[in-house]
Amino acid sequence: MKKYTVLFVVLVAVLAFGSVGYAYCPPQDECPWIEGRLGNVKGTLSVVGTVGPYAAIKICPNDLELEWTGQGYQTSAATTGLEIKSNTKIKLDVSFKPLTHADWFMNDKIETTVALTKEMGIFTRTWSATTKNNEATFTAGFLFTGLQGVEHRSYDVVVSGQLGDIHEQAAGEYKTDVIFTVSKAS
Repeated sequence: MKKYTVLFVVLVAVLAFGSVGYAYCPPQDECPWIEGRLGNVKGTLSVVGTVGPYAAIKICPNDLELEWTGQGYQTSAATTGLEIKSNTKIKLDVSFKPLTHADWFMNDKIETTVALTKEMGIFTRTWSATTKNNEATFTAGFLFTGLQGVEHRSYDVVVSGQLGDIHEQAAGEYKTDVIFTVSKAS
């Protein structure tokens, strides 16, 4: 009786493992046999890998300092470097608010300009915007090609502020943030 029980358990195990092995095999018409004379029988396995669009941005230095004596209509500017690495066509959106007095109860603002410049051989391309009261934005790039493709490029960023008349902005510290957003070009 023990022999039959052991044989029955072995038979059930073989059938169970056999059905599991066949459960993962695709239907025969999806995996046809490739037949022919030896040396002429070749099979091909196609492999497709996908890399997602990706970019990196580096701004050095990431703090700029502007300084004015306070005399009316002066302009102060500072330049920094911006590097972008991308594996697809990209565009660069730039947004910023005017330089605003650091004290929360003061509403004084300084007209602010941000410009992105790229030397391209004998030509220089510049994208820029200026704001006095509200947020300003611009997109750097070309209509069909974007700002750059699969590349590592360097750009110059110039931030400047121009005072109004002497009484139009109080003495003290003014601040703003320039936000650079890299996205895929359409």
